[in-house]
Amino acid sequence: MPSLKDISASLLLASQAAVNNLPENVFNVPLTRIMNLEYYGMEFKVGNPPQRSFLKIDTGSPTIGFISPRSNMCLRPEAPCDPLGTYDNLTSSTAVVAFPGSYPNYSDGLLDNGQGIFVNDTLRFAGVDADDFLIGSTDSFNLAVRLSQSNPFAGIMGLSAMCFTGPKCDVYPSLVQQLSDRGILKTRAFSIYLGPDEPDAPGHLLLGGVDEAKRDGPVFTQKLDSPWDVEYSSFTLDKAGEKTVWPIDPGNTVTWDTGAAYFGLPTAVFNAVAAVLGLPANVTSTQDPYEVDCKHRDIVDTVLEVGFPGNGIIKIPVGRLVTTLDSGKCVTYALNGAGGSGEADTATNFGAPFLRNVYATYNLDTLELTYSQVKYTDEERIVAIPTAN
Repeated sequence: MPSLKDISASLLLASQAAVNNLPENVFNVPLTRIMNLEYYGMEFKVGNPPQRSFLKIDTGSPTIGFISPRSNMCLRPEAPCDPLGTYDNLTSSTAVVAFPGSYPNYSDGLLDNGQGIFVNDTLRFAGVDADDFLIGSTDSFNLAVRLSQSNPFAGIMGLSAMCFTGPKCDVYPSLVQQLSDRGILKTRAFSIYLGPDEPDAPGHLLLGGVDEAKRDGPVFTQKLDSPWDVEYSSFTLDKAGEKTVWPIDPGNTVTWDTGAAYFGLPTAVFNAVAAVLGLPANVTSTQDPYEVDCKHRDIVDTVLEVGFPGNGIIKIPVGRLVTTLDSGKCVTYALNGAGGSGEADTATNFGAPFLRNVYATYNLDTLELTYSQVKYTDEERIVAIPTAN
């Protein structure tokens, strides 16, 4: 299992390159695979003296939640917090509890029910150095909830927003909102490139910018009712030119969620994909991804196509739905709904297995998602995202 020092060292050159030759107010944040390759991590240095910690990027939630080393998660015998780092506000000379009269008042809003306090402290990452940044410090979790991967474990870096004040979604202090409020970002928008499904493949979170070199083919834009629920219109399985189509009723939406390791499909679509991957008929799972033969990673002539309103389409060779884990075994995170034996008429989540095939730009100022098929390349052509009129 790689240590925090090992992961940080592997990102050093990428971090140095990421802050060079960028447009003004654009920040290129390197992403690395974490938590047994299930998620994507973003490195921070928090407080003074700086404490290194990785958080899991999550377009499905809005909160910033570092983990206290005194939390009930970190104190477990297997020490799940050690590899990816923690944040201790009591050892930082610049930490100030933000709302001392209402403890506990931070909640990560996730199934693990992380709770703690809000803290103001210094936050550094990818060329950003900001004092008095509002962050969560999490010191208790519901350990009765089985986490998809608890060792190693990381806190949460939410990239979505809470919109309880209306369509501007500009009150809750998310990372993007705080950077915008300080003028560090000129637009509340970012692009995500997860890279190919390889353990050491570099990805990036491009705050305020777009890397046009990562786009392949037509670019589509959809208006959103809320971050980041996206309407979709169909699934098609193309087996060497023989197509099976599953239309989706208008108005059905799903989250494009980097914080989910799985791709939750309607049951009929899942069964067709499962057959291509050699899974038993009516396979069920409520806890884990499905183990498959690694040879299926080579499937390129069978393609799952996901359709969107306005003729948008993302094509996913079925071999890309097979992931190699640290152990060397292969699994698929394409699931029936959220996993299990129940019938799912619609999709439940477009997580990492889907998003590795997309170059996506999320814009809170315009409530739009702009996307294309991804192009895996080291080439860069980074431009700033225009501010909304």
